[in-house]
Amino acid sequence: YGLGELIGKFEDLHVYIPHIPAAEEQLQRVPKALPKLEILVKKESVADYDSSEIKLVGYEKHPKLKNPTPMFGGFF
Repeated sequence: YGLGELIGKFEDLHVYIPHIPAAEEQLQRVPKALPKLEILVKKESVADYDSSEIKLVGYEKHPKLKNPTPMFGGFF
C-alpha cells in the first residue's frame, strides 16, 4: 500500500464538569511521535481485516489521566 490518510471524526463530543481538570491537563500535553501502522496481510477491503493482521509500531502513551467515574442522571 502507498502512503495515505486515516481520517476519523467525533460526534456529540462533550465534557462533564467533573472532567474539566483532566481535559485541561490533556490539552497541556506535548504530542508524542506518531506510531506506524503495519499491515501484515494485504486484503481487498479494510472491512476484511481482523486485529491480528494489523500491528501498531512505536506507540508511546502518556500517563493515565485522573478522571472521576461519570455520573449519569444530571446530578454531580
